[in-house]
Amino acid sequence: EPQIAALAAQRITPRDITRLEKLATAQKKVMGDITTFSRLDTQFHTLLARATNNSILEQVFAKLRKILKESRSEPLMNTSRQALSIQGHEAILEALRNRNATQASLAMQAHIADIRETNNTHDPSPTS
Repeated sequence: EPQIAALAAQRITPRDITRLEKLATAQKKVMGDITTFSRLDTQFHTLLARATNNSILEQVFAKLRKILKESRSEPLMNTSRQALSIQGHEAILEALRNRNATQASLAMQAHIADIRETNNTHDPSPTS
């Protein structure tokens, strides 16, 4: 996804930025509603992939989305995780507005790392 964000920063349209902003705003309004929040989160990342105007990346993301669905499961999608997701989306949006590919890639890397860390913190499986 960092590469997707970087390419999107170079190719995104003002309309797509507006749509992403609306999704981020909607996520803030539905915090606590896991189903709706997860749907909006998926839409945000899907639109970001579409903004690359690269059908291969869109197809790769479609497959990745199925894998990521597990990270959006109810036990992992608490309000602190939701707030962290919104924070990551805002950083990505700032990079997109600036059309800064490096910043977009780094923001996505940080977003993924933050979510992974949150998911690992709530992982009920034993550690060795």
